[in-house]
This record gives sequence, structure tokens and C-alpha cells, in this order.
Amino acid sequence: MEIKCSFCKKTISIEDNYCPYCGFKIKEEEEKPIKISEEKVTQPQPETKQAPVPLKPEQEKKPKEIKPEVAPKEEKKPEKIPEEIIEQYYIRVKIKQYDKKLKEHKEKIDSFLSELNEQELEEIKDEIPKLKEAIDKLKQKRKELLADKKPLPQEDLLEKRKRLRKQISNLKNQFHLKEIEPHVYEKLKKEYDDKLKKLNDKLQDKYYFEENWQKLLTRDIEKQEEQLRILEGRLKVGELTKKSYENKKNEINKKIEKLSLLLEELKL
Repeated sequence: MEIKCSFCKKTISIEDNYCPYCGFKIKEEEEKPIKISEEKVTQPQPETKQAPVPLKPEQEKKPKEIKPEVAPKEEKKPEKIPEEIIEQYYIRVKIKQYDKKLKEHKEKIDSFLSELNEQELEEIKDEIPKLKEAIDKLKQKRKELLADKKPLPQEDLLEKRKRLRKQISNLKNQFHLKEIEPHVYEKLKKEYDDKLKKLNDKLQDKYYFEENWQKLLTRDIEKQEEQLRILEGRLKVGELTKKSYENKKNEINKKIEKLSLLLEELKL
């Protein structure tokens, strides 16, 4: 029997605990239907008297071994990340980039207004409207992305883990620079490591496939780079025109850029 994953909407088997496409946990373990094997019923045989066979001490103490009837089902890892998941991660990365550019433009305007005298302001008066126009465009693009943004499973926990990993990295850097004393470093490191372990335990169910996603993205980037080399070969033998080559090359480079951004996002 087949059902649809509640997150990526792909068709999956009802027996799957995790979606083989996006890694979303479909149901709790106890909700999985249990197969009950039919036991063979035999008619009782008449008793026959036999002489008792003496048991060895080891045999008397050894409990009867019960073998499981069904081996535990091995979880499947996805072979491809769904496009819906890739798109949602990409939206988040682009929003961060727009936020960074907006901050830079605003800081530049503030610098112009606060540090320059009247004569200098007159010289760069045309720059400020251009910056404001760039800010308006970025805000519009950001607004469009937010309209397409959808929640991801356990996203809040992932953000907490990302911040915690950054804190751990900063802690190590400060310690190597001798800005933090050894005993303070050890105490904070233990505290952060404990928090990270708890977060990973919570994320284990729904993000069981996260590490595998990194491998899949790396593999896909390598495939796209190979396509670029093949494309260049087609150009050299005259199969493609220069214009057709440039169009296809730009398309592949956009895919590589997108996948690379996602890979960096997952590593954080």
C-alpha cells in the first residue's frame, strides 16, 4: 500500500518510517503495523513414557534462546534530494545575501551623511539616490522570496545548532589566540558540547539524511562540472555554435552556484 509524504508529497510505501526522498519521519515506530506470523497448529500427541535423561549443569542454567522472526528493517537513504527541499534552502540563502547587501548599503549612506562636509556631499549627491534605488530593488526581491518561503521540519532546532557550532568555532579560535584561559575554555567547551549533543539527538529523527545530503550535493556539483567539460568539447568539434555554447554554459554555472550555496549552508 502506498501513501504520500506529508512534507515533499512524494509517493512512498506505508511501511517506510522515513521518506526515502527527503528524510522526513513519517510515523513513530510504535505506529508501524506489526506483521504477525501464523503459528502452525498441531494436534496434541498421546503421551509416551520415556526414561528421564539427566541434564548437565550447563544445560540446566542456560536459558532457551528465542530467535526473532523478522529482522529489523534497514532504513533507506535517499538517492536524490527533492527539488522542493533544494528550492527552500536556496530561498533562505538568497534572503541572507539580500539582508547582508541591504545592511552594507544602509551603512554606506549613514557614512556619507555623518562624516562628509557640505562640499563633499555635493560631489557625491548622485550616489545616495542610486544606493536608495538599489535598496528598494533588494527589498522587493526579498519580499518575493519571502512569499515563496515555506517551513522546513525542525528548522528552529537547525538554526540553534548552527549558532552553537559557530560559538564553538569562535571559542576554539579565541583559545588558540590565548584570549581565553584554559580552564574557562574547558568549561565552556563542555557546556557547548553537551548542548550540541542534545540538539543532535532531537534532530536525529527528522534529519537522519542530512550528512547524506552533503554527499549528494557534492556528487551533483561534480556531475555539472563534468557537463561543462563535455560542453566545451562539443564546441571545439563544431557541434555547438558559440552562442548556444554560452547559453548552456551559463545555465550549468547557475546550477553549480546554487548547489554550492546549499552545500555551504548545510555545513554550517
